[in-house]
Amino acid sequence: MTLGWSFIERTIMNKKVLDYLNGKEETNYTHLDKILSFYVRKEFKNLLSKNGATKIEFFSTVNKRGNAVQVCFNYYNMSAILEFKEEGYEYCKYKPGCSAEEMENKIIRGQYKDDFSVESFVEEFIKLLDDDSELVKSETVYVKIRKKKKMYSTIAFLSLVIPFLAISALALYVFMTDAVIQVGSWFFGVIITPLIICFIFDTKSKRMR
Repeated sequence: MTLGWSFIERTIMNKKVLDYLNGKEETNYTHLDKILSFYVRKEFKNLLSKNGATKIEFFSTVNKRGNAVQVCFNYYNMSAILEFKEEGYEYCKYKPGCSAEEMENKIIRGQYKDDFSVESFVEEFIKLLDDDSELVKSETVYVKIRKKKKMYSTIAFLSLVIPFLAISALALYVFMTDAVIQVGSWFFGVIITPLIICFIFDTKSKRMR
C-alpha cells in the first residue's frame, strides 16, 4: 500500500507528470499516458466526486523503472483502490478494517483493450460498488456507524490515558507529601482494568466496517 504524501510531495510529482506528458506528442500517448493526463487535469478527481466518492487521494510515479498512478477513495461504507500501470490495471474494493491478506485476495487485474476509456472504467467500477451486497448507501446508517466507531476509539484512548494519569498523580502526591504508599491489589486494578477496557474497545473500533 502507498503511504500518504505531503502537499509538497504531490506538487513535485504532479510537475514530473506534466513534464513527462509535455515531452510527448498527444497522438503517441499510451493508455497510461491518457490516464495520467486525465489525472493532472483534475478530471479524474472530479469524475469520482461527481459519482459520490470521498476522501480521494492520488499517488503517481514517473521514473525510469516505470510509470503508474494509484487512486484511493471511500464510497459510503466501502473503500477502493485503483492502480494503473503500463502493462495493465488492477482494482480492489473492500470494507475498512479488513486484513492485508483479505485485501490481497480481493484484487482484480486486467489488461487495456484498444478502446479502453478511463471515464467508462470509473463509471463501471462505481456500478460494481453499487451492486456490492455489503454496501450501506444510506447516509444515516453510515453516519451512525462512523459515530459509533469514533466513540469506541475515544473510549479506548481515554482508557489508555487513565493508568498514566493515576501513576503521575500518585508520584506527585508522594513527592509533595513524602508519604509512604502501600501498593496493593487496588493499584494493579487501577492500572490493568483500564488497559483491558482499552483493548476491548480498540478491537471493537477496528472491527467496525
